Amino acid sequence: LTDTKIPAVVYYNGKVVDNATVRVRGGDYSRTFYPKKSLKFELPKGYTIDIGDEGEYLVDEFAIQADFGDWSQVTPDIAWDVFNAETDSFESSFFVRAEINGDFHGIFRYQNLYDGAYRDATGISDDDEFFKAGGGAFGDTLSFDKKSPDDGDLTRLAQLNDVLVQSKSSAKTAYLYENVDIANVVNHMALSVLMRHDDQSGQNFYMLRDSETGLWSIVEWDLDRTFVVPSDGDGGSFTTPTPIKNELLNSVFEVPEFQEMYWRRMQTIVDKYLADDSLVTRHNELIEQIGASNSAAEFAKWGRNDIYSNRFWENEFADAIDLRRDAFAAETRL
Repeated sequence: LTDTKIPAVVYYNGKVVDNATVRVRGGDYSRTFYPKKSLKFELPKGYTIDIGDEGEYLVDEFAIQADFGDWSQVTPDIAWDVFNAETDSFESSFFVRAEINGDFHGIFRYQNLYDGAYRDATGISDDDEFFKAGGGAFGDTLSFDKKSPDDGDLTRLAQLNDVLVQSKSSAKTAYLYENVDIANVVNHMALSVLMRHDDQSGQNFYMLRDSETGLWSIVEWDLDRTFVVPSDGDGGSFTTPTPIKNELLNSVFEVPEFQEMYWRRMQTIVDKYLADDSLVTRHNELIEQIGASNSAAEFAKWGRNDIYSNRFWENEFADAIDLRRDAFAAETRL
């Protein structure tokens, strides 16, 4: 839990970088209770890695995600595929085999971080405000970590929160029109509902305020445990953002004309992603990418699941997609 950095040598694709550092990353729960930890690497100043077609810019820090709470192992990568295809942002996500001193350490998912290189590549200026939600986000207690500028000033975010917690009114709607990128938020909520991404009420998203337009937008993050089969068997209730319990999404969804936008967008992505088995096919492709030997080594090392030889999670994902189809087929507002 200390963020202690340990000296490391990073080897990737024929390039060796000495004097790098590595530390455990992630929330307190995953660090404490998951035996397999996600890791963050930082290269020394002036050094970068080119991850090729999987990336859009040179990286000087990155994460390898354990995704230990998601036993499907490959579903987070599918969720990132969808968000990458349907938003203006791009997040690199692909599988790597990690070794320590020649010994197998695990199959991890490489992921870029929303650091300075990412912000430069995606056009986020030094004057824009960028916040990571954590531990509560909006609501009675504002809980965000300001990433840029690094001044700890939450004033404008608090002003937004003061409006979001208010009851529906014409004044509130006018404020949303003036201060929120409605198209961005509608798109985000539709994609989140498509994949049942409900773990973003108090965390697992970023907020961005454009300094030129003054508009707030939401940036996706942490897409594990999506497309799940609900434990209560009720897939039909998750066709709106209400179950997510995010004050920003709820405030936008309560406005009738924004709801109309939502249902049109929802129809488009349902037609695109649920009309055939392309997501199921992709799920199977990712299992094949990991392969039999890596999957067996992962199970021997961490005891989680041999996803290659045991196709339970492949079938579970297919069932989840069927439940999503059924839910939207029964949704009369769609």
